[in-house]
Order: sequence, then C-alpha cells, then structure tokens
Amino acid sequence: MGGFGPVDRVEPVLLQLAGVDGAKAPLDDAAALERVFASSGGVDAVIHFAGLKAVGESVSMPLEYYHNNLTGTFVLLDAMRRHGCKTLVFSSSATVYGSGGVSPLSEDSPVSGAGITNPYGRTKCVWLPACLAAVMAPLTFFSPRAAGT
Repeated sequence: MGGFGPVDRVEPVLLQLAGVDGAKAPLDDAAALERVFASSGGVDAVIHFAGLKAVGESVSMPLEYYHNNLTGTFVLLDAMRRHGCKTLVFSSSATVYGSGGVSPLSEDSPVSGAGITNPYGRTKCVWLPACLAAVMAPLTFFSPRAAGT
C-alpha cells in the first residue's frame, strides 16, 4: 500500500491507446483529487484501479481494505460529482454475486453478497452499487486473473 503498484505499468499503455493525458492521486486525499480535477481543464473520465484486491490480505488488514476501497472510492466519487465527471472505468468482481447463485454469471445477475466471508468481498458489495449510482456511463470489467480465485 502507499504506491500505485500495477497502475504504474498499465497507465502509459492506456493513455497512449486513448490518446489522452492522465493524472493520478491517492483516493483518500480529497485535496489532491481536487487539484487534479481543477487543474485539468475538465475531466471526461476516471479509470479507477486503486482498489485493494487480495482476499487473504483483506482478512489480516480489514481496516485498510474498508478505508481504501470504501472511503477512498467515496472521496473520488464526490470529486467526480462536483466536477461533472460521469464516466468511470473500474474493475468489478464476481464476489458481489455471492455464492450459490446461477452460473455462469453476467452483469445482469443480482448482486446479493450472500455468503461473502471476507472484507474484500464486503467492500466490493458496497462499492459496486455506489459506483453504478454515481455515474451515468459506467464501464465495468471482470479481472481474468481473479476469475480463478
């Protein structure tokens, strides 16, 4: 925690493909996010790759997961709202559909959270509906790496 990790490797590729400039700031730093939004001349979209995502780690560090994944995301969503940014790209998780449901899952499957036993899953169960409610053009994707975990 504390750095941007894999985003540092992905960011240049995404920005080059999109042909746009980008900026980054810690999710829980409202002042830093405000500077990014205010100095950019308008933010059209946000790519949110800052969620913590290791199930085992979430059990040993639950407060860090709740703080980063919920508080941090809500700070980001608030900055987006204040600046009229309504497009958010974020990674979803099959965890939000709980256990015992119909397989295969689709994005139309009901989000239930039934059977979620770890802080990571609980944060995603709160986080996903909040993200969807806050933006008009969500683009979600499922991590292929997480599909087998």
